[in-house]
Amino acid sequence: MIIYLLVDAKGSKKVQLAGFSTRRLNKNRCEARFRKAVNFRLDEDLMANVGILEGKRILAADDEPDVLEVIKEQLPQCQVTTASNYQEALHHIVNENFDLVVLDIMGINGFALLEECRKRGLFASVLTAHAVSVDSLNRSIKLGAVSFLPKDELARLPELVAEILEDLSQGRTHWKKLFQRLGPYFKDRLGVVWEDLEKPPSPPYMY
Repeated sequence: MIIYLLVDAKGSKKVQLAGFSTRRLNKNRCEARFRKAVNFRLDEDLMANVGILEGKRILAADDEPDVLEVIKEQLPQCQVTTASNYQEALHHIVNENFDLVVLDIMGINGFALLEECRKRGLFASVLTAHAVSVDSLNRSIKLGAVSFLPKDELARLPELVAEILEDLSQGRTHWKKLFQRLGPYFKDRLGVVWEDLEKPPSPPYMY
């Protein structure tokens, strides 16, 4: 996984998860360099209890092998099943149970899979890079997604998935907390806040 530190004309720092590499680096050394480079400090008030991840069954569906590999590496406490195409993902959704399904939108017909998850009572979150739009956010909510994770945020996947699972255990989706965490991302990129999005009149969960 390659993490770039970008500095704009005003000297502002911005961290971006910009790509993936098959080159292997020591995880602890990589994380240490990353934190030092951006003077990064985790805010304990925003950290979820990642212990909730232990033993959880996760289905990750994406047509990019590097993305699936990163998801497995980021969630070592979980039992991660991967699928690289629509049919493979559908087979797992129909025949197995998971604590959370993480679906790419592009490449594997993720919205159709999201609908299948809803029919079978499986919790599902969208994971996307190129389909981050107001329309995809609204459509994901309408089809029952419990969260919406930009691939730019894969470096924070453990704490985000832990938050999703924690919220689900309390009978609510992760949407509000997502916008509390990533509000500037959605505001800067799409010009929207949580209150701007369309919500079903009778949602199956609390927001």
